[in-house]
Amino acid sequence: MHIVHPKNIGGNGRIVIDKGRNEIFFLRILHYNDTCKVNQLFPGVVENRFRYGRDIVYYEASDFLETADSDTLKQIARTRELTREYYFSDYEDTEKRAAILHELFGGMGENVAIDTPFYCDYGKNIFLGNDVIFNMNCTFVDNKTIRIGDRVLIASNVQIYTSSHPVLPQERLVPDWRERQTTFFRTYARPIEIENNVWIGGGCILLPGVTIGENSVIGAGSVINRPIPPNCVAVGNPCRVIRYFDTDRERWLHEI
Repeated sequence: MHIVHPKNIGGNGRIVIDKGRNEIFFLRILHYNDTCKVNQLFPGVVENRFRYGRDIVYYEASDFLETADSDTLKQIARTRELTREYYFSDYEDTEKRAAILHELFGGMGENVAIDTPFYCDYGKNIFLGNDVIFNMNCTFVDNKTIRIGDRVLIASNVQIYTSSHPVLPQERLVPDWRERQTTFFRTYARPIEIENNVWIGGGCILLPGVTIGENSVIGAGSVINRPIPPNCVAVGNPCRVIRYFDTDRERWLHEI
C-alpha cells in the first residue's frame, strides 16, 4: 500500500483510493480540505476490502462529524425521551404512538408498525415509506440518513450503523481533545438506504454507506458491508449474493 501524506494541498474535495484483489493498489489525492487530516480517512477503506474486482472509494471531509456539540446532545436527549415514552405507551393507544413516531422520525408514511424496544440516536435522520414494520429490539445509529422504502420488513435485533471510527488508534483518538473541546475519538458516517419490497432477516447488521436493492432478501445474521443489488437473496458475514430471482418465474409481474 502506498500512502501519500501531503503537507499543503488547498481546496475542498476528496481523496480517491483504488482497491484491487485483497490489497489497496494506490491512493491519489485529488483535493485536500485542510480542516480534515488525510490520515483520518484511510482506515475505513482498509478494513472494507473487496475480494474481487476493482472499486473506488471516496471519502469526503463531510463524512467526519462532531458528535458532542450542544445542539447534537440536545437532539439525542430529546430522542431518548421520545423512545422511552414510546416504549411505555399503551400498545392499543395507536393515536398516541403514531404521534410520538411522527415527532421522532424525519418522515413516515402510512401503515408503519414499530415494535418495542426501539433505539436510535437522532430519529430525524430516519425516513420511512408506506407499509413498513420493525420487529422488537432494533437499533438504528442514524448519524447520517437512513432511508427505508415501501413494503419493507425488518426482523428482530437488526442493527443499522451509519457511523464508524478509524481502525488505527493513532487515527481514531484525538490527543488534544480537551483543548479542542471535542470527543477523544473521531467519527465518520455515511447514509444507508433500504429500497422497496426488501426483507431483512433477524440479527442482521448493516454498516455505513450500504444500499439494499429493491425486492432483495437478506438472510438472518448477515453482516452487510457492501451494496446488495436488487432481486436477489444474500447471506453471510460478509454478506454475499447466493441467488438472483428468475425474471420470468419469480420476479413480480404485477403492481402491488
